[in-house]
Amino acid sequence: MLDYFFTVRPYIYYMGKKFHKGDLIRWIVGHDSYESDGDSLFGTDPIFNHGIIMEVSHTDPSCIVVHSEDTRWAPTLVILNAKIDEIEVLSSTENKNG
Repeated sequence: MLDYFFTVRPYIYYMGKKFHKGDLIRWIVGHDSYESDGDSLFGTDPIFNHGIIMEVSHTDPSCIVVHSEDTRWAPTLVILNAKIDEIEVLSSTENKNG
């Protein structure tokens, strides 16, 4: 019964985010410039990479496999972890009508 629950779930919740296969996402891969407050260094102009979610882990809902658009900043297939990476869903494949 648990196998059925984990294989048929249409979406994954993680920290208020839902990840679906086919979602268009972006994540930060670096910064163009940095500022300092005297003690710490902060990135100010983020560089984003875009991609489409290919797989969502059922064992760790924060991990996804993404097909990356820009291979200059990342390989074609990237494993992202929402606990570490700043991931933003730009367009979701979730059926909004139920």
